[in-house]
Amino acid sequence: MRFRFTGLWLHSEFRKLWAGQASSLFASQVMYIGLPLLAVIVLEATPLQMGIVVALTGLPALLGLYMGSWVDRRRKRPVLVIADLARAVLMAIVPVAHLLDVLTIEVVYVVAFGLAAMTMLFQIGYRSLLPLLVERSQLTEANSKLELATSGAGVGGPAGVGVLVEWITAPFTFVAGAILYFVSALFFLDIKTKEPEPERNGADGGGIGEGLRYFWQHKPLVGIVASSFLFAVFGTAIEAMAVLYMINELGLSPGVLGVMITIGGTGLFLGSVVSSKYASRIGIGRATTFGLVLVAVGEFSIPLATGPLPAVIVTLVAGAIVTQVGIVLYNVGGVSIRQATAPDELQARLTSISVVLSRVGVPVGGLLGGVLGELIGLRETLLVAATGMLMASSCLVVFKTWPVRLQEAEAGAA
Repeated sequence: MRFRFTGLWLHSEFRKLWAGQASSLFASQVMYIGLPLLAVIVLEATPLQMGIVVALTGLPALLGLYMGSWVDRRRKRPVLVIADLARAVLMAIVPVAHLLDVLTIEVVYVVAFGLAAMTMLFQIGYRSLLPLLVERSQLTEANSKLELATSGAGVGGPAGVGVLVEWITAPFTFVAGAILYFVSALFFLDIKTKEPEPERNGADGGGIGEGLRYFWQHKPLVGIVASSFLFAVFGTAIEAMAVLYMINELGLSPGVLGVMITIGGTGLFLGSVVSSKYASRIGIGRATTFGLVLVAVGEFSIPLATGPLPAVIVTLVAGAIVTQVGIVLYNVGGVSIRQATAPDELQARLTSISVVLSRVGVPVGGLLGGVLGELIGLRETLLVAATGMLMASSCLVVFKTWPVRLQEAEAGAA
């Protein structure tokens, strides 16, 4: 039996975008995994210095709304190419500085901030380019296929970076990241689709208010962004406490935990395969809402897992798979609704609103998880955070996101 490509896999321009995004995602794993390892292993960073590195990667969120307005006033493809090339140069700074014996924590600070800023610019730009490459009726399928790349990078990227750090040392791992960003730039440079001339009325950043007004007037978009903020808050709180709880209170070894995370990651691939068909069957809004409910159900498995160790492991793995399937359904649905609802000239601004609030939710969630963990205990904190995930799904009901179908969203953008 021969496998045949169908749907958007036959769309040459979409394939280039997919390949460019996949290369970028794998390169970004070097940033997320390699920078902390570099700081700890090579530079012997203190806890304060590690905190500064993490803070600098979140700082570009303050520029997110301006970036969205700036991108809306420019063609998207050149923005993506520039962002990729800039990240390739920033990656290359690390091994060059190491060879010249001038690699310091201050260099890491500059690289961390620059990579984070260019990554945010890239995220805003590529989400805004997609509706210009495919029909709006194809957005759910397109985002489902893009989630396959995200899944692959999320599952295979950390292990790949770890192997490279072992083989060629942390500084030279960044060479691989630079090459992958350069490859990504080549794919986006090769996209032939002609973009419409963007409106350039007013100063850069002057259209932020226009984007915010459109956002507030379309309640399904408010539901998506409100839920994504709560998702970031409570998801980060769970992430901050889950490893401590599973190792210290459930008695799992780091090796077993790593295997569980890898197996649970298969849920990302499963969700990527089923999300498009499921959304078309029950409606994109209901699929998005159901996805967030699945995330909450899966997260409850952590504090509720009890019994013999094998039973605990099975419960946690099943919960992880359910969580990952839900994450894909939620991400694909939320992004597709936003892209279908927004006019082309506002795509980047509406994307930036979602990106900024999600990024802001991360430090809030980390702090919340830490404080609650100290005050009420790890298990109780995980129960509170999983309940918060259910609260996040309620935003999609309150703001009437759940009944939305893609055709209605398209009509709203027309």
